[in-house]
Amino acid sequence: MNFENIIELHKYYNAIYDKAEKFYNYLEKNNLYSNIVYNTRNGFNYKNIYYEQKYHIPEIEMMENSSIIFNVTGIEYHFWSVKKYNLEINILEYMNEINKFRDIQINSYDDNMNNLYEKDYLKTYNNMRMSFDENFRISIMENDIINIKNEEILQGYLENYGIIFGDKNIIQK
Repeated sequence: MNFENIIELHKYYNAIYDKAEKFYNYLEKNNLYSNIVYNTRNGFNYKNIYYEQKYHIPEIEMMENSSIIFNVTGIEYHFWSVKKYNLEINILEYMNEINKFRDIQINSYDDNMNNLYEKDYLKTYNNMRMSFDENFRISIMENDIINIKNEEILQGYLENYGIIFGDKNIIQK
């Protein structure tokens, strides 16, 4: 890797951190509770290969069991401890509908490599029902990290939180 590539990488990482900090400030100005942290040991899949991130990435902790991660591959709405019985067919169908331009993963709570999500929500539902897991992690990825507006990030997060955790008040906002 030459020095020019290192400078480009540096600029890209700084843009990710800037985006996370601006979003955090946006939340504060709108009196929305959040906490910004910098986590390691995250990862991403590319061509069915998992890449562990040993470096820090910004994460904004939001409501219970969820956060927004500013990852190198995009902005990730991350929800954990999602109960199997909460994810009924109509929930999965609606998730597909509002996230048709986003990447979705539904993983076993203990195994991030076992993605149960399929474009056909009925197959996803059957995958989950056949699983021995009672809790799942759901990740929904916005592929654009730099140009997406703060309002769009918040809207995508709130819509999905409301659907996944069954909070009708959030869905209507």
